[in-house]
Amino acid sequence: MKKRFFILLMLATRISFSQKSEGETYAMYWAGYYNTTQLHSKWSINTDIQHRTKNGYEIQAQSLIRSSLAYKINGSIQLSTGLAHFRHFITNQLNRGEWRPWQEVSATQEHDKLKFINKLRVEQRFNQTVYQDALTNNYVFNWRFRYRFEIEMDLFKQRTHMHSFNVGNEFMINAARSIGNPFDQNRSYVSYNYQLTDNIKLQLQYMYIIQYIASRTNYDHVSVIRFNLYHTINNEHSSNK
Repeated sequence: MKKRFFILLMLATRISFSQKSEGETYAMYWAGYYNTTQLHSKWSINTDIQHRTKNGYEIQAQSLIRSSLAYKINGSIQLSTGLAHFRHFITNQLNRGEWRPWQEVSATQEHDKLKFINKLRVEQRFNQTVYQDALTNNYVFNWRFRYRFEIEMDLFKQRTHMHSFNVGNEFMINAARSIGNPFDQNRSYVSYNYQLTDNIKLQLQYMYIIQYIASRTNYDHVSVIRFNLYHTINNEHSSNK
């Protein structure tokens, strides 16, 4: 079943790219803070705050805040639902908003030092429109479906600090009547992780994005250097442990 799914993804990507592939090539920097507040052995609140720039630090690209409530069904399956708000920069002074409710199911399997993570997310995107370089009160809606597969491997432990490695890919498609090409983007990435303390992890990541730009009907190729800080707060009562 998994094999068939990956074949379908490859075919969809190939069909999309065959239309027209020329676009812009540029670099971005992303910085993010990710917080997990454990309320109970099964319930948690997950929040991240990010800022993204283009061509070094010269051009502002995106800012976002996103939060969700997660429920762990068992040791491997988790359900989440949340809301995100994005600011997309048209210029450094002008930015438009996006409201994005979403739902996700994730499955994690562990084998020795390896962890296999599958995530399927459904998003409802409400994007603010811009007319003649001015924001309007109108929003356009579309669905977006995201599938991510990731492998995490422990490398070695230095005293109490664990070093680990991630590699993964995420594929995204849009769905709406007004959308011609459903392909949105594909993200491939590799990460190096350093467990600084029991509740703080640092991550340095390189990501390569191929993204369809509907206004130009072509594809941008983006190299991303990303720094993330993961912070866990455990508020479980001793009775729930």
